[in-house]
Amino acid sequence: MSDSGLSNVDLDFVKYLISCFEVYYPNLLSKMIMYEIPWIINAAWKIVKTWLSPDAINKLKFVSRGDIQTYIHPEHLPSHMGGTDSFIYSYPPLPDDFQTTMSDSPNRVDDFDTKDEDAEVPTLRIRKVCFADEDEDGDDVSQVKTLWRPSTTYKGSLLHISPAEELDFGTTASQRGCLLILQNVTQTSVAYKVRTTAPEKYKVKPGNSSCAAAATVEITVNLREGFQVSPLDRFLVMAAELQSNATFSQQDLAQFWDETPQSKIMKHKLRCHILHNRFVMVNTTKGHQDLHATLLQLMACSSRLDHKLDQCVWTQNVIMVVVMVLTTLWGLTLYFYVMQFPGGIF
Repeated sequence: MSDSGLSNVDLDFVKYLISCFEVYYPNLLSKMIMYEIPWIINAAWKIVKTWLSPDAINKLKFVSRGDIQTYIHPEHLPSHMGGTDSFIYSYPPLPDDFQTTMSDSPNRVDDFDTKDEDAEVPTLRIRKVCFADEDEDGDDVSQVKTLWRPSTTYKGSLLHISPAEELDFGTTASQRGCLLILQNVTQTSVAYKVRTTAPEKYKVKPGNSSCAAAATVEITVNLREGFQVSPLDRFLVMAAELQSNATFSQQDLAQFWDETPQSKIMKHKLRCHILHNRFVMVNTTKGHQDLHATLLQLMACSSRLDHKLDQCVWTQNVIMVVVMVLTTLWGLTLYFYVMQFPGGIF
């Protein structure tokens, strides 16, 4: 970890990893050795330390090149750690990550086909990036009304995307969905589609369509039954400007994406986040606005309290300094008075 920095710290993933050890693998970890952790990571360690029990903290061992052989024999250590193991680790890149372009991906799906929700979903399949699933259920409107509306926005060149970075999923059955809002900020129609690294786990409605000029599209992202959200799951929102405001069919959109160069496609990545203490609330527009206003008021009150607290601390320090100065002056005055009149006042 000698070359790592704060940009390599993912606190959400660390918290998820800790919960996995506590829930699924209790008391199975003997030691976790941290090799040459840089001093700048100490700030993140102070945060992580508050999430651990005293027993878990004792299992973490911070070592350097000089004392790592206390825990690991030299024959199992690479040469740069002072060992004799000549094994060289290599990590081949995944062939179908988000970096794979639409034209060179062998597993690309051109048309956004609908699937039967009652059909069996295969559990063993190659992990690849493709279009998120889309259904034709009739409860889209009622479902959108009950989903929590995101409060952060990513402002792109073609679309404003809410939320900005994370899709929040809860842990109960009623919190297995979230809302993705796309707002067209151009004067022409924009084609969009949503891709995911786990298409067998999520269904997105609608996931491949177009958005009219200055219009807003609300997309529902639901987790399928039998699956769990993972912080490693990713979504990719792609958008490109259409030359015409006419309505496009799925075949027209597929041809459009084939002919559109990568330089004209806007891309934005989203990660999944698990909210373990998500509150169940009725999410209407008015309720969201009231909650947002209340949060702003609380933030303003907190800021004022912090400012007053700083003033009180500063005033207290000034008073202490003045008292110390006056006490010193009084002591010196009394000393010189006694020295001048040894017999005392009386």
